[in-house]
Amino acid sequence: MSSTATFSPIAELARICVSVAQSDTADVYSVEVLSRLAGLSRRAFHNRCEAAGIAGRDCLHFVQCLRALIAADSKDWDPGALIPVGDPRTLRKILMKARFDSAARPSIPTFVACQQFCTSVWFQESVLHTLEQWSPINPD
Repeated sequence: MSSTATFSPIAELARICVSVAQSDTADVYSVEVLSRLAGLSRRAFHNRCEAAGIAGRDCLHFVQCLRALIAADSKDWDPGALIPVGDPRTLRKILMKARFDSAARPSIPTFVACQQFCTSVWFQESVLHTLEQWSPINPD
């Protein structure tokens, strides 16, 4: 019996987010840069985001926060210094939506479950599944 994989824009967006968050590329500071790194036109990227129930800007902030978590050492957790946003008000909003506490670095699964950028369970599960495929997630 032949198995045919069906394309899921939500799973694809999760793969893009994880790929960019784990990459060594320069800071991802705009939706345009994120869509370019994904190898998509801006419109195609926005279509993937829309399918996942996430705005392009929220997807950018999700990636920036996930990237900060991956890069951060739990001893030196300073999310404000790890997210490339120059405006302090915007940074505060991002940190609130990420549910980041400057006192303790959350685990990646906790961040994915608690963040408010995208509440789609399918997207959240796809992100965690993709992370587990690429490298086991440390639950702590």
